[in-house]
Amino acid sequence: MANIVVQGRALEEAQLQAIQALVDGNPDWSRRRVADALVQGWDWRNAAGRLKDMSCRRLLARLEAKGLVRLPARRQVSTKRKTRVIAAVPGVDQSELVATLAAVQPVSLEQVGYGTATTALFDHLLARYHYLGYSYPVGANVRYLVRGRDGRVLACAVWASAALKVGCRDQWLGWTSAQRLAGLAGWRTTRGF
Repeated sequence: MANIVVQGRALEEAQLQAIQALVDGNPDWSRRRVADALVQGWDWRNAAGRLKDMSCRRLLARLEAKGLVRLPARRQVSTKRKTRVIAAVPGVDQSELVATLAAVQPVSLEQVGYGTATTALFDHLLARYHYLGYSYPVGANVRYLVRGRDGRVLACAVWASAALKVGCRDQWLGWTSAQRLAGLAGWRTTRGF
C-alpha cells in the first residue's frame, strides 16, 4: 500500500499497523486515550507548540472510516456540540463610544494568548456582542484585542488558519496535494498558528 495522507500527516503501512497494535494492546482504552498516546508519541505539534490532539482524533476517525484501522467502540455519542458557558467579566466599559478614529488613536493590537487574563475578557466580549455568540474557537486561530489610547477595548478580532482543503482555491493556485500541504504549513508557520 502507498503512503496515505490524513489530516496533513503522511502514514505508511508500518504506522497503520503500529496504530492497530496500540489499540489491540490496550482494549480498555478509549478513542481519546489512543489519540493522546499517539499525539504524544509522535510529538505532533502545531507551529505554536501545542499538541495536535484534535487533529489526531480526526485522523483516527478518518482512518477508521476508510477501513484502515479498527478503533474501540465509542463510549459517548454526542448528539449536539456542547456549549461552553462564558463567565461575565466585571468592570468592562460598555458605554457607547462616539468618536473619530483620531480621537482614540493610537490604537494597539494585543494578542490574546491561551490561558492568560485577557482570554476571559476576549471570550466574554465575543460571547456578549457577536451576533452569533461565541462558545469556543475551532481549529488553529490567533486572537487580538484592539485598544484605544486610553486602554479601552474597541474591538475583538479572531483569524483562523486556512482550510486544509478548498478545491476552487487549490485549483486556482494550481496546487498539487503536496504543494497544498507545503503551502498551508508555511502559511501557518509564518503567522504563528
